[in-house]
Amino acid sequence: MPAVSTASLVAPPAAELLDLLGTLPSPALLYDFDGLARSMDILMTDLASVGNAQLNMALKACHTPRVLAFLASLGLGADVASPGELELAAAAGFPRITATGPSFTVADLPALRRHGVLLDASSIEQFTAVAEADPGGDLGIRLRVPLPPAIEDGRTTFGTGSRFGVLATDRRIRAVLERTGGRLTRLHTHTGQMTPQHLRYKVRYLLTVAEAYTDVAEIDLGGGFFSLYHRRDQALQAWSDVRTHLEDFTRRTGRTIRIQVEPGGAILAPHGYLVTTVSAAEPGHSAFDADLLTVDASAWNFAPWHKPQVIPLTEARDDEELRPTLVAGNTLYENDFFGNDVLGNKFTYPLPAMQAGDRLVFTAAGAYTMTNSRRFNRLPLPAEFTLHAGEIEAL
Repeated sequence: MPAVSTASLVAPPAAELLDLLGTLPSPALLYDFDGLARSMDILMTDLASVGNAQLNMALKACHTPRVLAFLASLGLGADVASPGELELAAAAGFPRITATGPSFTVADLPALRRHGVLLDASSIEQFTAVAEADPGGDLGIRLRVPLPPAIEDGRTTFGTGSRFGVLATDRRIRAVLERTGGRLTRLHTHTGQMTPQHLRYKVRYLLTVAEAYTDVAEIDLGGGFFSLYHRRDQALQAWSDVRTHLEDFTRRTGRTIRIQVEPGGAILAPHGYLVTTVSAAEPGHSAFDADLLTVDASAWNFAPWHKPQVIPLTEARDDEELRPTLVAGNTLYENDFFGNDVLGNKFTYPLPAMQAGDRLVFTAAGAYTMTNSRRFNRLPLPAEFTLHAGEIEAL
């Protein structure tokens, strides 16, 4: 196998990028296409080392047509979770599309077939309905993978505790196939954030299932690449182990399995930047034991899952003290704070003393922001822009 560079998947924003962000209106969301293309080149190179793997974009992370078209132009496929996302993916020109989600019904099968898409059923009822509607056809199914307790933390991973999918031991899978003459050709799973240990375990588990269902030709491992690429060297070793498992499967069975993955956040989040302006500043808020800033965008409306870093665009003195600072959104909702964790705990940022009119940039805003958006208090959402070859364009 040729040597693979171990360059970081994501580079921090350069000073030139921060300067450009300072020229945008506020609030604004910028997608950095140049950084995105660099990261996707690295990620697709890593997957190429597996030998038979494809990268898809989880469309639930982004619905902006211009961004989707750019990803399609890079050669990514798309994974869709609804009929509406299917139409978005087709319009964007993705070369391949996979689908899974409880929103799909038998009435959506003609549209799926028209776009050449196989649905991976997420329940035994959905699997049965699809198989009965298309006797003898190819079928996909989403499986719940029973992760060992040592690698399932219950908050960021979802093995048998997931509400989506079917257990591989469910005898109804085989009964449906025998009754309808269907062929189970794809296994699909998603277990939340995926460490290298999760990746290895899931591949071994799903290859074992594939031995029992001899028509299986594809395995979709889902996403969760933030954890997988916490250290790229460890991710590369895990992909090398995946290749070994696939080669061993082929030697034993004479069959070839294609791997697909479908991250969303890890593809787009690092290449989106939210520009905001401080509208109010309260030093040393007595209830929080921290400075409290309010900005002209809402985490509750726009970024409820957002885990950003915060960069002041106001130039600070070298000796300026950094203070623990909470950043709140502009709705009348008490818990509208940027950076809350999954339990609602508030996260402080080390910032210099700020005042009304100062600007802040939030990183990691490119995914699960606009797709999670709402209009509480009827506040407008940030304007969207792209940066490509040094040129900013409004969307």
